Amino acid sequence: MTPADILWRLFEKTGSLKIYLLYKKLQMQ
Repeated sequence: MTPADILWRLFEKTGSLKIYLLYKKLQMQ
């Protein structure tokens, strides 16, 4: 389970755009 996975689950629960943007940042690395 990567940090990106955890962020994605949080995003699914909350729908938070901030979390989505963080997730995208992680995916770029």
